[in-house]
Amino acid sequence: MKATEEIISSIKNNKFAIPIILISVVILLSLFVSFKATGFSVYSNQLDECQENLIAQEEEIETLKTSIAKLNTDWETSKSTVSEKEVVISDQQQDILLLESQQEKLDNKYDTLIEKFDLIVDNSAINICCKRKLDDPTINSFSLDDNEITCTSEGTFDLNCPSI
Repeated sequence: MKATEEIISSIKNNKFAIPIILISVVILLSLFVSFKATGFSVYSNQLDECQENLIAQEEEIETLKTSIAKLNTDWETSKSTVSEKEVVISDQQQDILLLESQQEKLDNKYDTLIEKFDLIVDNSAINICCKRKLDDPTINSFSLDDNEITCTSEGTFDLNCPSI
């Protein structure tokens, strides 16, 4: 308290003290306001930059939304195309199963016809060649040449004549 009384009495005795104090206060206030104003302009610039970035980001978002909408449309189109192709594949698989069944039946029929053909050829060869063997004892085989049975001693197929 004594120090405060001394300061007040020295101010009263010195006629320049009050103007100096006022000038000091004004300088301090101007520095304070200046720093605040400078800080405000920095923040203002940053705010402007942020707003510009925000606008750019909003435009980018709109572009992305458009892209997403197009991709969704393409996706739906692809799904329907895939569904159509799956139907086609299913139909073709059914056709394949039917054709495989028909092929198996035809293969069996072919095998049966081959067996019958072989039996007919064997029986015909036996009938033809065994009768000729009576006249020519060297005949022991036969061949199929140009859709004809040829009785010979060096044929492709052995001749098994029944005993008479």
